[in-house]
Amino acid sequence: MSKGSVMYGALATALLVPIVLNATIKASANADGQSIRTTSTALPEQHTISSTQRHTGRLTESQIKKVDPYVMVVNNRYQLRSDATSTFGSKELNEVQQMLNKANENVTNNHLTIDPVSKSTAQNINTRAAWNQHYTYTNFWWGSRYYFTSNAAVDEMVSDLGNITFGFDVAGTIGTLFTGGGAAADATTASMYFSSMSAYLQLYNNSHRHNQIYMDVNYAGDYSCHILA
Repeated sequence: MSKGSVMYGALATALLVPIVLNATIKASANADGQSIRTTSTALPEQHTISSTQRHTGRLTESQIKKVDPYVMVVNNRYQLRSDATSTFGSKELNEVQQMLNKANENVTNNHLTIDPVSKSTAQNINTRAAWNQHYTYTNFWWGSRYYFTSNAAVDEMVSDLGNITFGFDVAGTIGTLFTGGGAAADATTASMYFSSMSAYLQLYNNSHRHNQIYMDVNYAGDYSCHILA
């Protein structure tokens, strides 16, 4: 996977600080005091084992799915169809445009090619291998999907997220969440965010040890795990 240096953005800090603190405390409490018995067991508040672990309160997973048909690829860039303005409110459109801007920046900076059908840029050839000891990923307009086809792949991501330097350098969307053109973000805030994500991934994987899984991470900082069909 590629590793790159990043500048930590103050804007990301402002968005993630309050909710990361809350999520980290709750995730830690659940990891210490609760076992997962069914898919309806709440891990922290506001999410079950199969729903989004949200930090920003911005676009939800269901909203992203609703917007997806209105996103198209033109000249290797993501853009909204003109009729999206009659379907979505200004707040939603603004959030979507921010995601598209971030995705287009990623495409340009990393010299990627967008598949106009899947609207994705696969940076790993064996993204959906039958078994891979490393996690792989695919980029979309909304963020990245990380594939874990083995427990070793989950362990690798957990290890990367556990190291503050590696966390900033994780390929795909995760490595961009704290980038920006402002003052350096508080490293402690980033560390707590990565720790919360790591705890959530571990809890999900521990309850699906015999399934291949994937984790979606969008440009707003939200993430969710699912079984890979």
